[in-house]
Amino acid sequence: MIGDDDNGNFLATLELLAKHKKTLQLHLEEVSRFQQEGKQIIAHYLGLSSQNEFIKECGRIVYGAIIKKAHMAIYYSILVDGTPNVSQTEQIAFVIRFVYYGIDKKWVVKESFLGVKSLDKKKDVDIARLIIDVLDQNDIDLKNCQGQRYDNGANMSGVYKGIQAIILQRNPQASYMLCSTHNLNLAGVHSLESSVEMKNYFGRIQLLYNLFSGSTIR
Repeated sequence: MIGDDDNGNFLATLELLAKHKKTLQLHLEEVSRFQQEGKQIIAHYLGLSSQNEFIKECGRIVYGAIIKKAHMAIYYSILVDGTPNVSQTEQIAFVIRFVYYGIDKKWVVKESFLGVKSLDKKKDVDIARLIIDVLDQNDIDLKNCQGQRYDNGANMSGVYKGIQAIILQRNPQASYMLCSTHNLNLAGVHSLESSVEMKNYFGRIQLLYNLFSGSTIR
């Protein structure tokens, strides 16, 4: 309710703005009076649907600003990674990196999140097609891509059939750089194989993980 200490960020923000906006202040006072009297207002634009619409519109504006800056920068790199959700549907996250000339007249490296897309298939051609579709939807030309960043999985980094190879066929300038953190993890995995005890221990942990993550009903 209006005036409550725990009425949420949306209403709390409106209450703050109302201190500086008379029209909004009068509206909130009227809504509060109706609430205290137990009466209903047909349209007060403070409910869940209005809040969701407001959040969606804010997201649209922020997203548009990111794409506008990416267009101004022209050249960019893409960072893509995926992980399955509880239903084993692959969730592909997209990030774009570019150099932007800011309002303070300084060059700034921007790394912006574009969103998450669901994908039932995990083949390299399907993920590559999704990457190209996301770029096309935002009117970002693939020929201006100067770099690709994925993990070291075969379907992502394969020289002949991986996603990076498919993108390189369309744009030879989109150089691929593997994930150094993932390399460190692989080095740790291989080094543990020198110890039988550690290999057995982590092997059992991996089997348990596969058991529980491979099925949503356990």
